[in-house]
Amino acid sequence: MDTGGYGKYHGGMAPQNIYMIYGTDHFVAGLIGSGRRTPANFGMFGGYPGAVHESRYSLDSELPKWFERSAIPGTFEEIAEMGGTVIDPPNSFGPIPVKQYDVLIIRQGAGGGYGDPLDRDPERVAYDVRNFSVSLETARKAYGVVLDPNALEVDRILTEKAREEIRNERLRNGKPVNIKGCE
Repeated sequence: MDTGGYGKYHGGMAPQNIYMIYGTDHFVAGLIGSGRRTPANFGMFGGYPGAVHESRYSLDSELPKWFERSAIPGTFEEIAEMGGTVIDPPNSFGPIPVKQYDVLIIRQGAGGGYGDPLDRDPERVAYDVRNFSVSLETARKAYGVVLDPNALEVDRILTEKAREEIRNERLRNGKPVNIKGCE
C-alpha cells in the first residue's frame, strides 16, 4: 500500500518478498543495489517518485514458538516484537550470517507517478483505496480525495474543498505539499 508514486496515473506498486530460512544454519545474506536512499523511479509532470527499496532482517526471534501453536504472524512488525535482533541494513552491505527461522523482508522500488495527483479521478482513488493500493490518509493528503471511512465513497464537496486547500498551500510555498514517504 502507498508504494506507487502518486499521480494522475499512479506508479506501479512495489513487490515485497518475505523469506524464512529453513533447513540450514550455514547461510549468509547480503545486498548490493541502489534506490534505497533516493527513489530509483522518479515521477513525471507533477507525479511523485515511487517508494524506495527496503530490506529488513529479523534474527533470533521466537518464531518457532508461533509454529508450535500452529500460528503465524501477519506482519513483519509482529515478528520483530518477538525479541531477537532487527537489522535495517544500509544501501549495500556485506554478508550477514542467518540461520533457521531468521526472516528477511525485501521490498523493491515502485514506479513513479505521471501527472498531478490532484487530477486523478476521485472515483479511481476510491477504487485504489478499496483495493488496498492507497490508504485513506494518502487519498486525502496526496490526492485531495475525502472518502467516507466506512463506505469508502467519495464526498464530492469535501474533496473539492481539500483539493483547493492543497493547491493554495502549493501556491504559498511554491512547492508540492510534503507527503509521508515523498520528501
